[in-house]
Amino acid sequence: MDDPQDTGADALRASLGSRVLVCADAYWAERRGKRGRPASQMRRQTNNANVAKDAADSDWLFHIDADEFIWQGSSLSDEPVQVEDANTEVNLTVLERHFPEDGKQGTLFEGAFRATADLSEEDRKSVYGPFAAMIKRWQYSHGAGKGGVRTSDPLRLGVHNASEWRGDKWRGPARHVSTSAQLLHFDGLTPLHWLIKVWRYRRNPKDVQKVILQAHRAAQMD
Repeated sequence: MDDPQDTGADALRASLGSRVLVCADAYWAERRGKRGRPASQMRRQTNNANVAKDAADSDWLFHIDADEFIWQGSSLSDEPVQVEDANTEVNLTVLERHFPEDGKQGTLFEGAFRATADLSEEDRKSVYGPFAAMIKRWQYSHGAGKGGVRTSDPLRLGVHNASEWRGDKWRGPARHVSTSAQLLHFDGLTPLHWLIKVWRYRRNPKDVQKVILQAHRAAQMD
């Protein structure tokens, strides 16, 4: 739990198969010494994803957010077995949920899903007009999808993609794009939830915003 005061921890502890780790001051002191808790949300996510990887007893681990779900056209469990090469990431391409046109939402899961697309600047402005600056690859959030890795491979999980140490820096590993599953991203479970999410981004210090926010995300706050 990123927030040590999050009362959801008790509910998760009661869930079958859940292991809950609360990221309080002692947690960060153990891992980062006097530097403590990173101000950047993405740094915290990356750290925690790899703590989970090191502790996992599964063969593979995917890093996804609480507003993301894996949709399986066929069994994802069969696919990693086919990835024979070591140090290979399995990538889940993303579909982003959009709210119903009439604005009425009866359940959290209503709406349509849109795939990524690389549009020209002219086409983006033609379709979205003044909202074009808030879109990247046809998405309001991200078009990168999410990655999974073998827990036995020396790969580092990231917020979206894995990396491996080659030469003198972290670089992208070999990638296998999943043919059995995709990532469903609910960028805001409700319209209010989306507004709160953007407001939380705005609360970050300006130097942190520059690191964690791409231009289209920053435009959504203006």
